[in-house]
Amino acid sequence: MSVTATPAFAEVMRQLTDGLRPDRVRDADLLADFVTDQNTGFADLVARHGPLVWGVCRRGLTDPNDAEDAFQATFLALARQARSLADRVSGHETLAGWLHLTARRITHNVRRARTRRCEHERRAAAERETQADLVVEPGALGSVLDEELARLPARFRETIVLCYFQGKTHADAARQLGCPVGSVSSRLARGCELLRDALARRGVTLSIGLVTVAVAVAGAGGHAGAALPPGLIQSTITAARAFAVGGPATTEPGRLALGVVQAKSGLRGKISGLVVVVALGMTLAAAMVSQKPVHADGPTVANPTTAPETQPRTDSSGDPLPEGAVARLGTLRFRTGQMGTAASVAFGPDGKQLISAHGADVLYVWEPASGRELRRLDAPQICSGVSTTPNGRRMIAVGHAEVWAWDLAANQPLVLWKTKIGRLIRANAEISPDGRWVAVGGETKGNVILLDAATGDEVRTLSVGGSGFAFSSDSKLIAVWAKAPSLNAGTKTDVTVWNVTDGKLRYTVPFANTTVTSVAFAPDGKAVATVAEDRRLQLWDADSGKAQSKLAEDADPHSSVGFLKDGTLVEASAGRIRFWNPTTGKQSKPAIKTTDTADVYRLSADGTQLAGAGLFGVSLHEVASGREIGTTAGMPDGLVHSVTFTPDSSAMVMAVYSESAGAALHLWDAKDGRLRRRTEVGPRQIVWGVDVAADGTVSAACVPLYQMPQPPTRIVTWDADLARVRATFSLPTGVRCGAASPDKRLIAISTGERVILCDRTTGKEVRTLPGKCEATSLVFSADGSCLGALDPTAKRVTVWSLVDKRDKPWVWSPAPVMGKAADIRAPLALSPDGRMFAVNATGMHGSVSVIETATGTELWHADAHLSGLPAQEFAFAPDGRTLAAAGTDGTVRVWEVASGGERYRFAGHRAGVFSVAYSPDSRRLASASYDSTALVWDVVTLPRATSTGKAPLGDPWLVLAGRDTTAATRAIAALADAPDTAIPLLRTKLTPPPAAKPEQVRQWLADLGADDFKARETASRELSLRGDLVLPDLRRALANAEVAEVRSRLERLINRLGAQSPDRRAVIRGIEALERMGTNPDSQRLLRELAEAPAESVLGREARAAYRRLTAPSPQ
Repeated sequence: MSVTATPAFAEVMRQLTDGLRPDRVRDADLLADFVTDQNTGFADLVARHGPLVWGVCRRGLTDPNDAEDAFQATFLALARQARSLADRVSGHETLAGWLHLTARRITHNVRRARTRRCEHERRAAAERETQADLVVEPGALGSVLDEELARLPARFRETIVLCYFQGKTHADAARQLGCPVGSVSSRLARGCELLRDALARRGVTLSIGLVTVAVAVAGAGGHAGAALPPGLIQSTITAARAFAVGGPATTEPGRLALGVVQAKSGLRGKISGLVVVVALGMTLAAAMVSQKPVHADGPTVANPTTAPETQPRTDSSGDPLPEGAVARLGTLRFRTGQMGTAASVAFGPDGKQLISAHGADVLYVWEPASGRELRRLDAPQICSGVSTTPNGRRMIAVGHAEVWAWDLAANQPLVLWKTKIGRLIRANAEISPDGRWVAVGGETKGNVILLDAATGDEVRTLSVGGSGFAFSSDSKLIAVWAKAPSLNAGTKTDVTVWNVTDGKLRYTVPFANTTVTSVAFAPDGKAVATVAEDRRLQLWDADSGKAQSKLAEDADPHSSVGFLKDGTLVEASAGRIRFWNPTTGKQSKPAIKTTDTADVYRLSADGTQLAGAGLFGVSLHEVASGREIGTTAGMPDGLVHSVTFTPDSSAMVMAVYSESAGAALHLWDAKDGRLRRRTEVGPRQIVWGVDVAADGTVSAACVPLYQMPQPPTRIVTWDADLARVRATFSLPTGVRCGAASPDKRLIAISTGERVILCDRTTGKEVRTLPGKCEATSLVFSADGSCLGALDPTAKRVTVWSLVDKRDKPWVWSPAPVMGKAADIRAPLALSPDGRMFAVNATGMHGSVSVIETATGTELWHADAHLSGLPAQEFAFAPDGRTLAAAGTDGTVRVWEVASGGERYRFAGHRAGVFSVAYSPDSRRLASASYDSTALVWDVVTLPRATSTGKAPLGDPWLVLAGRDTTAATRAIAALADAPDTAIPLLRTKLTPPPAAKPEQVRQWLADLGADDFKARETASRELSLRGDLVLPDLRRALANAEVAEVRSRLERLINRLGAQSPDRRAVIRGIEALERMGTNPDSQRLLRELAEAPAESVLGREARAAYRRLTAPSPQ
């Protein structure tokens, strides 16, 4: 059901909720409260007007430190003048106008003090460059705009500030100004006229319509959501309380505030650069944003200057999401955020803390009930083992060359001693139950060392190597075994049991051709339990080492064993807990299924809890019920390497791998990030590619690991809810990579030197594509017209056309570097129509290059921090407008394809990003990370203006054509938010190229070499008017041209009309603005008209695609 809110209804709702808003308290009342009580009122004023003041400061000052000083100085001036101002504004509701004027004056003072020479000449010289690329330096537009606003009469300035800088509706502004609503409109109109005239005197003449759009492009940094630096508000409030009562001006903000307080008149600042646009445009743009209907259908359009939600978004566990993210798939609870190299866990004092080591230089301390990370403790380098006494008050941790001891009973953990040891690989340490002994060893040649737990001194050595230790409950015996004997050929796989007091060997339990994973002594000291990779769970006599019984032969190879106080043996592994009666040799109760994938487990001293540790974090279960404690049940605790959206973009399928449990698939709600279902694929398997059909069924390529010879890859298909396997078949042996076609009918696979198309349902071969290709990456274009293959051996990319019977594929190889062919690495990404592809053409250097398929021309490249791994590290959006890449620095970068300029940069992962994927509607972007989570990012809301962005100059169409992606992005948003003004503008600019007969084109090409200059100019002009319709003809002519002038003219024409031309950028961006207007009937009508443009033109292609997306029925 579709519901549209009318403007009248929206206004009624605003009026009904008006009394609930916190800003109903007048500024005058808050200021009066501050005068009478220094602890009240002022904080609310800073919170209310802070974004306005911060916007003025950042627009006028390029240095963030200077901006912070100016921000504080403005409110210090308010605090010092609070008493006199309280009387002046007692009948006036807002301080916004006064704060804007004061902030501008202080900003000007700072700029004048910092700047010793004017750069006007340099900027004037820049004006002579191509108009499409004209920009001003960051902050120049806002600075001049603030300056002109300060010169307006107060009634106009305050009205403009309220409506345009603070986003108030006309009704809100009228209430705060104490005037009729009609007066607000007239003041805005008159104030904007005055601004326009003032700017005209500075040499910038713009029509009302152009100003309307352009000023919104510049961005209003003073909206309520403008981001302030952390801690700035609180430090300002603290400083203001002292300054208000006459405190000395000992800081830079204090001196600035004192200077403006003592000034008798406002300062006149110099122009720092050419003004681009004026504030007149805010009249229509802001009104449209606040008053236009809210449509339930069509793309959501977000104004770059619109304030974000006041409440930060959180994930399903209540933890905050990073800026730009809408959901987190996974959790931060019990997760380190890094992929470790080891796993060890222990319980802290009285079981109220959980402590883990993961091969880093720190120990992680967790709150058991919630899974929150409490703190991190410095630890030995490459800390791989941690152990505590039964009461949790004494702790030992070991690294590759040192052992540390802590007293945890104090309020703060206290390091007792540090002992150096020989370098160890996979070092481990265990403290005895009585707290007297510490066993230390590793998987290298050498003996196990016993240390005095009180001093760290070496007491004795045991003539055996190993990193597995288990003490008897009375601390008199210790069992030693090698957890990874393959690391040292001289290490035996047996379990040896020793007297602790004299270091003598008691007996050896032999284990041949297998590795022991866990050993435990029974609490009565009569039995020893072992589990090994041969899946045998056995009991041995603790006195003699003789076999007692074999409990199971189906134990998990990575199980851990331990005893409860009543003698019950607990066998814990990834996904299962079993309980055994040692006397009967049978299970004492049914097994409990769990969802974690830990590598090691440890029982709490009272036997009620079972802690697990893996490479990515820890888990905690109730022993009796198996219930996972905290909010981590079912959450991924392994490598998240793939995320795929369902066709309707409502859900996502995640592929996860852990060493202990193998592969698993998770089904998530894409809107709120809640887990719907987790399905285990199988141990020692990894899912390398997930595909979701139109009916929601999920198919995955399941690749076996650690098996020789390598079994074939299986394609497994599940129901839409991952509850049941629907079908499975095997691919031919030797398949290196594969890809599913967009219509889900075919699978392309690479085997040997061939690329084969197979039936998706049966796996039978349908067609072999021509040419030799040892591909390691295959990808279909979104429209199914092309298939691309990357062959790193031959160092080339091949693209086949699948629709026009073209036998000869397009082939591209990177240009040689220093005489040698450059490396290329998987993956490969094709644009939706196959006209471009992206590749990591710089190997491990981490850059992505975008290549035009037909010509092999590199259009642009960018630093992406790629890893070079064969994962989907970058991808084109289904609408073809952006390209996203996964960075090893934990950042997701999104570039505009038309320009190669960065549109988004998302940061929030705690480790490198493994892969990225767009939703089919191009509104969301998912990133899978080594931190065991995936984040879903909003890529429909255009970025707001930032201090590092540049403001566009002049005609918005020239901004759309320019190279400045930031300015163009803001222009797109501004146009989309002002359809009544933008649509007529775009109608005049977006015109189909005139048609031309082939013989006319041939004549113009011939005339490029005519003797008559006028004929040559006419030919160039006519060819240029035909746009990209004649681009193939121009390229063919250039290949055969011999005359220098002809070549020069052809090259200029190709540059103007090619993929990187200003005209092409303007067309693509203009169509995007129309599409972002959503269900606006006028924009849809214009798109439908433009869709009739020639199929070969970029205008026709873009308009048809946009109109199709807007009018296509939503997937069910």
